[in-house]
Amino acid sequence: MSVKVAFYGARANADIDNLLKSVLDAIQGVIIVDDKQVHFVEMRKLAETPALTHVELSPYRNGGRE
Repeated sequence: MSVKVAFYGARANADIDNLLKSVLDAIQGVIIVDDKQVHFVEMRKLAETPALTHVELSPYRNGGRE
């Protein structure tokens, strides 16, 4: 699984790894079985408002293999 996340309006002192953990915890058991399925992550923390989190999931492809 490939996960791309953009955190808009996140606090300047928020740790991006903790923000990602909250997203992975939220989708675990609902969209994915376990966060061990995630093989690629792209994250951005942006000051823009309104505050929202954009999550994009797709199959991870590595040399044609999933």
